[in-house]
Amino acid sequence: MRFNLLLIFLVTLSCLLCTTHSCKVCMDFMTEAKERCMKEGVSTGCKETQTWLINAMMYYAQGDFDCEVWVTGQMLEYWDVYILKRFSDPANSDPGNMCYCGIPWICYKCMG
Repeated sequence: MRFNLLLIFLVTLSCLLCTTHSCKVCMDFMTEAKERCMKEGVSTGCKETQTWLINAMMYYAQGDFDCEVWVTGQMLEYWDVYILKRFSDPANSDPGNMCYCGIPWICYKCMG
């Protein structure tokens, strides 16, 4: 019984550590992506920033942790669905809004 509890605790702890690390990486990448996109010009659709983000994420996703790969996938989907589509429309390209979109909700959830 004690061994089972210890095993459950260790698995939970390792998952928590992995998730926390993914969270930090996610926030770091999206914060830098936001800054790059602001410099590039939000109204351009941030094509160079998107390329940088995809390359950075693919490099990072070579890790062994499933949760890191999951967060990577969620970030790429977020970037494609929300950032690029929203800011490629000149009528809706308020750079101030980028501050609210730069770090996706997944960074705070970090769970699949």
